[in-house]
Amino acid sequence: MSRPPQDAQVAHVAQATQDTRTVRGLRPAGGGRGGPAPAGPRTPSPARALLGIELRALRQRLGLSQRRVVRMLGLRAHSNLADYESGRRVPPNDILVACEKIFQVPQGHLGTIRARILRDEADRQKEEALRLLRQSAR
Repeated sequence: MSRPPQDAQVAHVAQATQDTRTVRGLRPAGGGRGGPAPAGPRTPSPARALLGIELRALRQRLGLSQRRVVRMLGLRAHSNLADYESGRRVPPNDILVACEKIFQVPQGHLGTIRARILRDEADRQKEEALRLLRQSAR
């Protein structure tokens, strides 16, 4: 049984992801992704849900399992990808860039959704801070 022709590309993407993490001073593959998911809303925002749905659809379109994609990305556990696909966590940019290569989508496709998530969450935090300031001024 022969391997799919993507294996060479997958190895290249995994190495590029590893190189990016090393340059940034992040932990190497197999070293985890920085601990538990941050506390956030129980129901993901529409943008978080959109990113998760898109990641899952792209992975399934290529017939890849979560575990296979996790190995390609150099992540420690498939729960990382499960968290990204469910909207519980927002993937770091280097992971999204590697996903774009693996899933063969245009550069910036997933990054645009991530940017919207971060912008929405910053706006929500700003609104909450203003609400607390007004409340404490009373």
